[in-house]
Amino acid sequence: EVLGKIVPEGGIPLNVLTVVSNVESLLNISQAMNDKPVTDRYLTVCGEVNQPAICKIPIGTPANAVIELAGGACISDFGVVMGGPMMGKALESSAAPVTKTTSGIVVLPPNHSVIRDKRRSLDQMRFIGKSACTQCSRCTDLCPRYLIGHALEPHKIMRHLAYNPGMTGEILEDALICSECGICEKYACPMMLSPREINAAVKQKLLGEGVKRETKRESYRVSPFIDTRKIPLKRLMERLEVTKYDIHPPFNENEIQINKVSIPLLQSLGKPAVPVVQKGDSVKKGDLIGEIPEGALGARVHASIDGTVESVDDHVVIKQ
Repeated sequence: EVLGKIVPEGGIPLNVLTVVSNVESLLNISQAMNDKPVTDRYLTVCGEVNQPAICKIPIGTPANAVIELAGGACISDFGVVMGGPMMGKALESSAAPVTKTTSGIVVLPPNHSVIRDKRRSLDQMRFIGKSACTQCSRCTDLCPRYLIGHALEPHKIMRHLAYNPGMTGEILEDALICSECGICEKYACPMMLSPREINAAVKQKLLGEGVKRETKRESYRVSPFIDTRKIPLKRLMERLEVTKYDIHPPFNENEIQINKVSIPLLQSLGKPAVPVVQKGDSVKKGDLIGEIPEGALGARVHASIDGTVESVDDHVVIKQ
């Protein structure tokens, strides 16, 4: 829409000589050029909290501690979404840590549609799809990938899984090009089904099996309806039932003091970092605690607070 270029299926913007990045990543790149590692994350805390805010949080801080920094939850029983209501994940535990990719923490009632939908199992989604899907193809009609010419038709994947046992079939490989934006399940589907969650589960299985979707297409035909199928933001928020949380919280400029963090060694694509510290080691904020495995794709991990290493497994726990 900005440059008139289409990223190929399974590709990245660099394939069309373009770099796409968010503001915080650009900031981190600038700091990395001055040998300053990523130790904190700017994120929004909102929803059912007393003092919604934008905060700079040490990586590894548990979500429940971030909620307390926002004045605590307004309700006694609640669910937590890490990320946003469209693409975020419903946490099984509010002790889950903030990572390099966390952009928001949303506190919602446990029976809220966003929480409920994200907690459905794959079997539940398949059963509901089989019994309730009307084959209207609205999920495909509004799919951003389909509209730019990619061979992704969510309704066909839903149809295949509803009437075929197991998770096999060539059509399922199309799920690998799904961006998991959530338009299909949160706005398009009149029956409140979850093509996005289905695609995510299919992708996880296929990637775990080493399946890669190959495409030799050299050109893409943009849908003539692309400009008339954009989603009105306010109406989307009403569908999500989050209009009451639509505020612009202030930025909390105070230095956040956290005395214990649990830093995952895998926070992005690729292989987990290899720990270079052990229990009992003293570390300073910014010290290297996880190195990229030799010859692998990954990212280094650094201490986000001063303290002593309490334990090392798939996380490095540091306590002041």
